Amino acid sequence: MVELSAFTLIGIGILFISLEIFFLSFYIMWIGLGFVLVGIISFFYKFSDGYIQISLSVIVGVILLLIFKNKFKRWVFKKTPKMKDEFLEEEGIGEVREEKIYYKGTYWDYIGNGTPLKNGQKVKIKKVEGNKVYI
Repeated sequence: MVELSAFTLIGIGILFISLEIFFLSFYIMWIGLGFVLVGIISFFYKFSDGYIQISLSVIVGVILLLIFKNKFKRWVFKKTPKMKDEFLEEEGIGEVREEKIYYKGTYWDYIGNGTPLKNGQKVKIKKVEGNKVYI
């Protein structure tokens, strides 16, 4: 088999890397990267046969796969910090508006100790239960 041009090898590598977008197997990409690396090497070193180039590309790809697959997968699918689902159960500061308590972007009915509240007054929220806040 005739030697493959460096551009052909790089093109095959880019094709494999592009196919990874559809499969997400994290296998094809490394073989493609092997083709790209052997393509770059082909600019500087003349291979005697295309079979050697293809074999070397696959071997380099498999080595890269074994070394970097899990690290790369962890990096791509890194865990994001969990958001609290129960953010309303937190204590906080609310404001009296229109005879209701404005707290976390919502107007709430309130249960308090019986003292009258004035508009604009800041109150400490102890807990949220149903559609009422306890102050």
